[in-house]
Amino acid sequence: MFEVKYCKDQLRNTNIKVSGAISFPGGDSSIDSKLQDIQVVIDQGGDEIDYVISQYHLEISDWDYLFKEMKTIADFCRNNNIEDKAIIEMCKLNQEQKK
Repeated sequence: MFEVKYCKDQLRNTNIKVSGAISFPGGDSSIDSKLQDIQVVIDQGGDEIDYVISQYHLEISDWDYLFKEMKTIADFCRNNNIEDKAIIEMCKLNQEQKK
């Protein structure tokens, strides 16, 4: 599932960062599952995390859940000295949801 270690080995003499994609493409993993996947990337030497926020919670405007998800992941990443980036699947939203 994760090829982070292989990529790190192949790129060891470069300054190219290796990122792990988490919960792609729909963001449908639970927060705990995302944290477990992030830990695997960290254990394999990843430099950063790209994760998809919960599309379901975005579509129903559950801002409390999204805040909790993003804060939990950001705090976890900061505590493990790894960068994180949240991905929003904008193509799945209608015009009203994009406002």
